[in-house]
Amino acid sequence: MKLRSRSVRGPLQVLPEPGAVNRSALAERVFAQLRSEILHARLRPGEAVSENGLAARLDVSRTPVREAVQRLVREGLVQVLPQRGSYVALLSIRRIRDALFVREAVETEIVRRFLAAPENPAGIAALQASVERQAQAVAAGNLEATLRADEDFHRSLLHSCRLDGVCAPGRSRCRSCSRASRRWPTTGLSSRACAGATFLRRCRQCRATWSATIA
Repeated sequence: MKLRSRSVRGPLQVLPEPGAVNRSALAERVFAQLRSEILHARLRPGEAVSENGLAARLDVSRTPVREAVQRLVREGLVQVLPQRGSYVALLSIRRIRDALFVREAVETEIVRRFLAAPENPAGIAALQASVERQAQAVAAGNLEATLRADEDFHRSLLHSCRLDGVCAPGRSRCRSCSRASRRWPTTGLSSRACAGATFLRRCRQCRATWSATIA
């Protein structure tokens, strides 16, 4: 099944009247929208980032757009090429590999802790709910909802282990994985929907084995 993104570019929603918010708040909202468009591949890797064009589309002045673009440059999501302009940063295979290495190392340890900890019915329920939302999103062909549910699954796993802050240091690397998933939506995403369910089944099996071994 081919997953598709349902979101469409457009002006900021419910944009306040001029002067209703201060400059920094408006810049923050512009930044949030542009960042979301890059992460959801509505602004594609290599696409030109025109301050004038974005300001016109978002119905704001160039100042908040310029500030937002500067922040995106610092985050590595936009690249400035001298004498050429600004572009959405290309996906880097090296950064994706680095991100996958970090995620594998971190999440392997998280799973180990999850299995070793006392059974957590609330945590299991949260994981199950994420799996069900992902399956529904895949069935509907909704790429963004599929990935949001997948991210919720991993956040729930961290929360169950009381490691909510673990994502913070690796956000830039995680963005590389996220952008890659959205750039190539047909590369096994539907199989990821059942991966969580498989994980939960194996958790129950491992817990039973673990308990029998300790006993």
